[in-house]
Amino acid sequence: MNDNGFDWGTFLRRWQDEWVPSEDEAMEPAEGDTALADMAVLGAPPASEAEVADAERRLGTRLPSSYRAFLLTSNGWRLRDDSIHQLGAAHEIDWFGDPFGMTPMYRESLGERATEQEVLLAGMWERALQLETDSDMSYALLDPGDTDDDGEWALYVYHGWSGEYPTRYPSFRAYMQRRYESFHAERAQLPEFVNDTTRARDADVARAREEALSGRWEAARELLDLARRYGRPGAWGMLGQLDVLAQGVGHGRPYFGGLVADPRCTDDLVPVMALAHVRDSLPGRTARPFVLGVETDDGIRAAADAIHARVGDGSHRYAPDGAFGRAVAGAREVARWATRTARGGCSVPRCPPGRRPRRTCWRRSGCWPTRCWGRW
Repeated sequence: MNDNGFDWGTFLRRWQDEWVPSEDEAMEPAEGDTALADMAVLGAPPASEAEVADAERRLGTRLPSSYRAFLLTSNGWRLRDDSIHQLGAAHEIDWFGDPFGMTPMYRESLGERATEQEVLLAGMWERALQLETDSDMSYALLDPGDTDDDGEWALYVYHGWSGEYPTRYPSFRAYMQRRYESFHAERAQLPEFVNDTTRARDADVARAREEALSGRWEAARELLDLARRYGRPGAWGMLGQLDVLAQGVGHGRPYFGGLVADPRCTDDLVPVMALAHVRDSLPGRTARPFVLGVETDDGIRAAADAIHARVGDGSHRYAPDGAFGRAVAGAREVARWATRTARGGCSVPRCPPGRRPRRTCWRRSGCWPTRCWGRW
């Protein structure tokens, strides 16, 4: 990731200006000694060029550009929404040194078919630079042996309590961008959490809807993926709708977000979910509950159960009102006769209602001859 042109000052000021406590953080001052005003200070005064140069001489290496630029903007950072609580200043960072002996364990698991990334990870523990100074048994590790074309070092986050592989980010900047997105996602449901970023991502969701309705689903998905990372309402549901359109019913449980709770959509969406549930249910086993995935009132729940029962026994018939309903009925009739043709019926459909054939089909199958009396 090329960090040229990235404005760390603007990025970090925006993060600081938008900060509000999460629900858990709002309770902390009442339980501890930390004042909320102190918690709200995320950054630190910038490091000087001399301080960064001193750190590089001590470590024996030049720091990657994104991390170096960060220190020159804010000499450390407080992360409130992660098991890593504090990124240290330039004089506090040091080599990790693998104090827990992770290297032998990871190298023993390497086989003949080990990937390049697995080999890099096995050697990361002894090479890595440790950035955090306060955490919940978690470590932010920059690996000088895992670099990209721009000279950026990959950053690994290892949660010592999880027993899982570390999470890899291509650079320090990518890690901080993801933490900023997570900061937003943690607060997306707070009514007072409204700022320029939330408004921009909500506008992305609205624009994605227009793109999807215009058939530009790839552009819609790109906008929705970004909004989803920020936790914006509606993004997950619309992504679920795109997945169903792309994959069809029968590829796992469909998700439509809050639309299922809208009584105007019950007759349209619940049959799709019910069909997926019926197809996914294994014969001879106890059927798992039919779950809508959102909070619904008793009326919608009862309607959903009734629709599910009809879908299960094959008696459900989708029949919307108005012009769309008539179009659906016509399409169903065309599909019925197309199926009959594919199974060996006559290749010509029946005479339209109200018309009688000029001559009888030689197969006597009741299909539509080449001409009918009267206009079609």
